[in-house]
Amino acid sequence: MRVAFFPIWQGNPYHTELEKALRSLGIKVLCPHDLKALCRDYRGGVEKVDLVHIHALPQFGWSSIALRGYIGFCLRLVWLRIMGVKLVLTMHNLENHESRNRWIENLVVRCFAPQIGGIIVHGKSAKQLVEARWRRRKGNLIHIIPHGHYIGSYKNEISGEAARMHFGFNASNLVFLFLGQIRPYKGVVELVNAFRPRTEQNVRLIIAGKSINQEIYQEVAHSIDGDDRIRFLPGHVPDDDIQLYMNACDVVVLPYRRILTSGAAVLAMSFGKPCIAPRAGCVTDMLDEKGTIFFDPTLSGDLERALQKAIDSRQRFRDMGLHNLRRAAGWDWESIGRATGAVYRRCFSGLPARPAAGELSQTGLPNHGDVANTGASGE
Repeated sequence: MRVAFFPIWQGNPYHTELEKALRSLGIKVLCPHDLKALCRDYRGGVEKVDLVHIHALPQFGWSSIALRGYIGFCLRLVWLRIMGVKLVLTMHNLENHESRNRWIENLVVRCFAPQIGGIIVHGKSAKQLVEARWRRRKGNLIHIIPHGHYIGSYKNEISGEAARMHFGFNASNLVFLFLGQIRPYKGVVELVNAFRPRTEQNVRLIIAGKSINQEIYQEVAHSIDGDDRIRFLPGHVPDDDIQLYMNACDVVVLPYRRILTSGAAVLAMSFGKPCIAPRAGCVTDMLDEKGTIFFDPTLSGDLERALQKAIDSRQRFRDMGLHNLRRAAGWDWESIGRATGAVYRRCFSGLPARPAAGELSQTGLPNHGDVANTGASGE
């Protein structure tokens, strides 16, 4: 079987790990530059594919360039389906976060949904949200496959003490971390506003990542307003430096306003860190109360409450982090590759994609019903 991933996320180990797992099953994975190149090579007989695995849908826009790109994407999918190429979609996000035309995107997705042979989500809550949004009918399967862990995907050699020294912190400091691309929906300004009223002098906050635009950069910088307990480090974080941030912190904060799936949560868990996270999307399928302090993103002041609870619960951090690490270890890429391959095979056979014996569920425990075998009509 020949499968093409689209789009390709440069610098994200998700595709690398999944591709490696699929290759071990004899599935060849292609990584085309774009859908246009894939169709061109297909027409020319240069590179044939059996299935396209879509990991993100384009953002609709009214500018001539954006509109042509969006229409071109849709027409190429139609052409691939006419050629007999199957389509699988992983819903990492329920919608494009910065989109101003979500109703158009949702309408197009609903029209295309019958052409998609399989939809993959990373948790039961995500499955329910996708069903409601896309109005999937009985018989159109949505498959639950956990998000694979990042244990070993990044270097993890530096000690916590050395990592803290790098930032000028000591053992008495309680360090919160936000790590990742800074975008409005991620709630970084809200995190700063929740952190600044803390009166404890030993608390610290690191905000590290590339801002999506100058506007959000200015908003974050303005909200910090010279608070020397906050270390704002805008810009790309090299893969080899991720261990510095993770091992320097006590808690990873995910202050998102809305979310479906969180690779950042998986990354934190893979480094054995407790989390502060929103009770939203399928985050509660990935994280639980033993390793996480949850907050309600719709409730004013609740993130501030969660930060204070973390400060008051410092003695629990080690156990919380170890719990998250053990939980993440259950989402191994070998099992995820087998479950994904089963979804691919179902597209050609028309039969339910059944996991191999001992397949892993979202909790990391053996399960024979949740992974790659979940129908839209119910568990």
